[in-house]
Amino acid sequence: MICDGNVDQQVKAGGEDIEVVNTFNFLESLIVEEGGSSQEIKRWLAMARTSAIAITDIWKDRGISRTTKMNIMDALVFPIATYGSETWAIGRADRSRIQALEQWCWRKMLRISWKEHKTNIFVRSQIGDHTSLC
Repeated sequence: MICDGNVDQQVKAGGEDIEVVNTFNFLESLIVEEGGSSQEIKRWLAMARTSAIAITDIWKDRGISRTTKMNIMDALVFPIATYGSETWAIGRADRSRIQALEQWCWRKMLRISWKEHKTNIFVRSQIGDHTSLC
């Protein structure tokens, strides 16, 4: 990948041309030509959403306490959402996406449907004093 350079320039290593790409994955981080973090953030949030869906049986189980479910969310879902966040440049839209995922996860865990018209404040009151992702 060539950042801020002449894209017509060929890069050679050992006498062979190296392919020029727009994005590549390096140590589980998506590096993009534009240099932003939005694609990376969207990718990790999608993986976190998938993991929350994968354990739907836990969210539905009435024998598991809310505290335990919150601990499961903190241990299995949110670390995926925030993996590599130390290096992200978070804009307003990205922050909104992260908050939306967090609210979606809590609603999924609490089994609160969007059709119930419960506010995010109500959902937060059900969770209690819990640290937000951003």
